[in-house]
Amino acid sequence: MYGNNLEANKFYRMTIPLTLDGTTAPPGVKFYFPETPILEKKTIVGIEGHVAPSIFSSLQGDLETLVGGTNVNQIFASYIFITIFDDEDGEKFYNIPFKSLCLFNTILVPTNVKRVHPYIGRIKTRKSYLSFPPNTIFPVTPNLIVTLTFFYNQ
Repeated sequence: MYGNNLEANKFYRMTIPLTLDGTTAPPGVKFYFPETPILEKKTIVGIEGHVAPSIFSSLQGDLETLVGGTNVNQIFASYIFITIFDDEDGEKFYNIPFKSLCLFNTILVPTNVKRVHPYIGRIKTRKSYLSFPPNTIFPVTPNLIVTLTFFYNQ
């Protein structure tokens, strides 16, 4: 496994549930990462996002249904932004598009290449979050989740 041209010897897959009372995102809504002690004090070398397979995304490497929900699709992925804080409470990445972490293929050009966003550093999961532009319309899907895979070293 590689990220940022550095070898990673472990990975951790995180799911973030998207739950709202309505079908649109109110201004300023944030979905925080779950606190993940396994990633604390580890050097993250890459992050990969996953979307539900469709005719517009690779059937290999993407995740359809996991315990706890169904991944967002390619269209909805374009409205999701991620802010990641480092272990010293600084904003390491601010509003990076979730779709930049995902592998999008057409059925005409299949590939097994993974899309791993380069990242080097330690993160504070309990402070990092997903956000949306105000009034984003959420798809009507029960148990909708966002899935990220973190590649790291001991």
